[in-house]
Amino acid sequence: MITLKHLAHIKAIRDHGTLHGAAQAIHLTHSALARSLQNLEEALGISLFERHKQGMRPTDFCLRIVDQGEQVLMAVKDIQREAELERDLLQGHLHILVGPTTKVIVTQNTIPSFFSVYPNIEVQITEALPDQAYNLLLKREADLIISGAGSFASRENINIEKLIDVPVQALARKDHPLANRPVSVQELFTYPLVAAGSLPDEHPFIQKLATIVSPDVKLRPSVICADNTTLKALLLENDVWMASLCLEMNEELMSGELVSLNIVGLELQNNLSVIELAGRSRSPAANQFVNLLKRHISQLEF
Repeated sequence: MITLKHLAHIKAIRDHGTLHGAAQAIHLTHSALARSLQNLEEALGISLFERHKQGMRPTDFCLRIVDQGEQVLMAVKDIQREAELERDLLQGHLHILVGPTTKVIVTQNTIPSFFSVYPNIEVQITEALPDQAYNLLLKREADLIISGAGSFASRENINIEKLIDVPVQALARKDHPLANRPVSVQELFTYPLVAAGSLPDEHPFIQKLATIVSPDVKLRPSVICADNTTLKALLLENDVWMASLCLEMNEELMSGELVSLNIVGLELQNNLSVIELAGRSRSPAANQFVNLLKRHISQLEF
């Protein structure tokens, strides 16, 4: 008989490639995991892994079991979560994913306020690029994403709740050749773009540019880096530019190190949104967090 533990065990072996690595990851002894695998293989009457010097290689049959088992394990997670929601427990763990350009809005005021009201809830904030965030959400490893909706508009199995439109501006250093004068989009394109994440074709920024320049426009960042310190250094030391939320790098703008380029005919906004799995209930803790976030962003001035 296959149990949930068996499914978790063979998934761990598949993921780590060795009994030793899998045992460490799921906090079992090597011998206990080996016995579990042996019992399952005997019950099924088939080998699930090919043993070799470098570790364990799953058979095709094993891979099919693991794929099906992952869906079962996620369904069990959802059942356990629904039970917690039914008990309306304001405790436990809350995992929020944020985009590189939205983390300041999420963390600066909401986290301290939330913790002061709900100190028994363990909060984890993880910065993630769109593909990583989407995969974590699908795996039920996060409660929700707070990010611009543009990179998620074409994704499946999600709900998007818009919070607020945040203006986006093109930033460059104060002595950039395009600074302090009207600039056409065509001129802008002659200089490299740096960005915190990739810009898929369905992103509103790309779509807006396509309406101004050409439907075939291909704007790809020369550098993609989620670290703001690195992006700031790139901006200050090179003739590059960056599309940024108006709240991002505000200190550098106030000090005059960076300036907002005056791009003719280009007004952009980022739809800051709550992004969740479709059909998955929002936990009481997540709901309280979102309500606090809404109150804080309603007081922002752009």
